Amino acid sequence: MPEKKPQQHWTESLADSVYALYETANEYRNAYRTAQLQVTTVDQVRRMTYEGRVAIEGSINAWGRTATVVPHGQALDVLSRLYRTVETETQARYEEAALLYASGAAWAVRAVSRGDQPPLVSFHTTTHGDPAPSSMEIPGLQTWEDGPALDAAYDAVLRCTSAAARAEELGDREPLGDREAAELHRVHAEAERMGDASFAYGLIAQRALALVLVGPRRMRESELAQAHAAAQTDTPAPPPGLPHDPYITAVIDALTTAGLGPDAWWTSDAEIDPYATGDDAGCTTMLNAVMRWDATRADQDDETGRDGLLLFWDHPAEQWQYARPRPEGGNTEPEYLPRLGLYSDPGAVANTARALLAGQPFPDDYAPYWHPADTVRAAVAAWATTA
Repeated sequence: MPEKKPQQHWTESLADSVYALYETANEYRNAYRTAQLQVTTVDQVRRMTYEGRVAIEGSINAWGRTATVVPHGQALDVLSRLYRTVETETQARYEEAALLYASGAAWAVRAVSRGDQPPLVSFHTTTHGDPAPSSMEIPGLQTWEDGPALDAAYDAVLRCTSAAARAEELGDREPLGDREAAELHRVHAEAERMGDASFAYGLIAQRALALVLVGPRRMRESELAQAHAAAQTDTPAPPPGLPHDPYITAVIDALTTAGLGPDAWWTSDAEIDPYATGDDAGCTTMLNAVMRWDATRADQDDETGRDGLLLFWDHPAEQWQYARPRPEGGNTEPEYLPRLGLYSDPGAVANTARALLAGQPFPDDYAPYWHPADTVRAAVAAWATTA
């Protein structure tokens, strides 16, 4: 009998719901890009057609001779039609999925902002029973650092929507004058960017969801901490070690499995908490973990001469951080990894470490939450209340 998964808290299931919409749109986006590329590979204007012919016995041409054909040219014609059909279909699917992703993320942000606790993104349906995109507007984030980017992305979606409506209006006219024909070409090109515009908006809206979920998640951690503390009188003492050790150990295991094991790593509860404010600032400690690599493949391109890599996990932070050691000692100012949450799946941490070690771009995807970390989060929250 399959093991029953623990029920997710609504904050995590809602985030997973939006992430599923992202993955769906991204799959169609990649498929559309692949189809576009395939179309260019059989474009007879750009590539040479082998003119060798074959005779077709029993078929006579207009001059009374045995007919011949160019098989390679025929193949390119057939493939061109097939690839363009796939291109058209994947473009439509990408646009639909991107609209659902963007509007679903926006719906989730609005719901959490007004105090609702939806476990999943919810859509109305079309007359055919398919999910229908909802409003993409997200009010109330003017002071957010990504607010201007959110507004600009929303305006881009509106321009594409307006262009699509205008293209449909002009397409119904017959005949078109030169000026209207030129306008139709322009608005059609603008409307074709709907998929990319919606996907870009969805990425920012997904970050906005992470922002508005901070409060509910902290409240959940407080509830878990209280429940954990209440249960201490009825449960045996926990095994020796620090509360975050099980998660960090899982990350080390994932790194080692991927062939990326650090040269050294440690966990601690004695580091001064630099995030603390108020009267206790400088007087409290935090749970943290450090992973150190002494050399990376990016070192040879580093003009500053800095070798190695450091990954940091600090329990008061929202994301993992990284830095580079300095030749004179110490390290550079740690930088956040915004797509790598504090309890991200260990495999995602390994993928990010691989990129950092190789000097490659970070993964585009938001790292999924590691659900076994629920107990670790509760233990960390309990430790923080008594530290």
